[in-house]
Amino acid sequence: MSLWNPPPDCLTLFQTMKKLGINYEEMKRLRRTRQLEEVSVGGRVYISSGSVDKYSAEHPGKMPIIIRPEEMLHKILGDYN
Repeated sequence: MSLWNPPPDCLTLFQTMKKLGINYEEMKRLRRTRQLEEVSVGGRVYISSGSVDKYSAEHPGKMPIIIRPEEMLHKILGDYN
């Protein structure tokens, strides 16, 4: 069990994939076409509605996934909030 609880605007990579209804092959395609960018620190991968710099300052050692286009991110976060 993780001692760090992600803020409510964040999902793990696997939660994101499930919300989007995409499998691993589709995730790889999104990475190749740069519609999805992710950064992993210490094996944890997150998305955030904020900017990478702002998120990093607020959560040292944790980095977000940036999902483009933004509508896709709002779809995920809208379902999650």
